[in-house]
Amino acid sequence: AIQEYEADSDHTAHTYIHFPKVAFTASMTSEEDLHRGPFTSEKKLIFDKVLTNIGDAYNPKTGVFIAPVKGIYYFRYSGYAFTLHNMGLSIFKGNTRFVSSYEHTSGEKNDNVSNGAVMQLSAGEEVHMRLWIQSWIFVDYRYNYSTFTGYLLYPI
Repeated sequence: AIQEYEADSDHTAHTYIHFPKVAFTASMTSEEDLHRGPFTSEKKLIFDKVLTNIGDAYNPKTGVFIAPVKGIYYFRYSGYAFTLHNMGLSIFKGNTRFVSSYEHTSGEKNDNVSNGAVMQLSAGEEVHMRLWIQSWIFVDYRYNYSTFTGYLLYPI
């Protein structure tokens, strides 16, 4: 049982016996520096370059994280782009937009966005990223500027 724990005699300190380990960070692969987008419709981003995937809950072929246990999770992303196009990114919980960020073409050469959120997920619920319509994101071949990260804070 995931939520079993041992308590000290005063019941204040807890040690989890079966605390699942779930954490990932992924970027996008490319043979050269380029961008994804702009597209005429919103697109799911597939972060196919896995940097960490403890528990294998993130699928780099689909770009989808599937919660292995009911719990409280934290997700964040960073996006990098040149300023020739807007950049809009969102984290989705299932089919519902959860958090977003947007960078309008600034003329400053480089733009960055990031955001993060704590989510309560049931086992089997999915989380993924989407690129907004008519926006783009930079994909580099070695520095991992644009990333998607998530991890289990604690099971419930």
